[in-house]
Amino acid sequence: MPLLHDTRCSLAAADVLAATGPGAGSAQGALRDRAVLDHPNRHATVEWAARRIGGDRTSALRRPGEAVLTAGRPSFGPVHLSAGSAAVTVAFTAGWTDSLPDLHLLRLVLADAEGRELSGSTCRRYRTPAAMTALSTASRVRTSATIGRVIADGPRRALTATVRNRGSAVAAMVRLSLLDQCTGERVLPTLYGDKHLWLLPGESRTVALSWPAHALPSGRPELRVKGCSSPAVTVR
Repeated sequence: MPLLHDTRCSLAAADVLAATGPGAGSAQGALRDRAVLDHPNRHATVEWAARRIGGDRTSALRRPGEAVLTAGRPSFGPVHLSAGSAAVTVAFTAGWTDSLPDLHLLRLVLADAEGRELSGSTCRRYRTPAAMTALSTASRVRTSATIGRVIADGPRRALTATVRNRGSAVAAMVRLSLLDQCTGERVLPTLYGDKHLWLLPGESRTVALSWPAHALPSGRPELRVKGCSSPAVTVR
């Protein structure tokens, strides 16, 4: 398959091979060996195509794994993109090392040239599903919350809530639930800017919430905050 050796066409060729199915089994080796290295960030496409034409999952994933693990040391420097560009840029890789716990967090932050945070995300990562049981023995922490006044926006209502971790350990999987003060029932549907939080010691997060006015006839909301390692707190 010469097209697999052309960086402009190799992913398209992978799609064609996947559509062909087992009849393209002879191209399995070339698909794994070339297309993945040309496009390490698109290994899912190649892995799927390899399985479609008869490759097993282990062999299909071998090359992407090597491409990621041998990419060199992680880089945490700034990445510069021109305004309005529609490009994908590899900033760094967060590989597995022996020094990492079986369960740990990855904090990703997107900032502008002045260092102002534009967006952020915290992801949990574990070696095996069994590692998640560590949450059952996590240190207990206390959280607090405040909510702003309700703002009318046409047929919708909105407010902002600030949640803070008052403890000395991570507040794990903190969940927000908007309730009706009068009934104690959840207000459905409610849109949350972020509903499940991982808060570092002393960290706070402000979240925007909105809901249809008819979903809360009393007009009196309250917020319940409860985490895997923190007791429930309700604020009005």
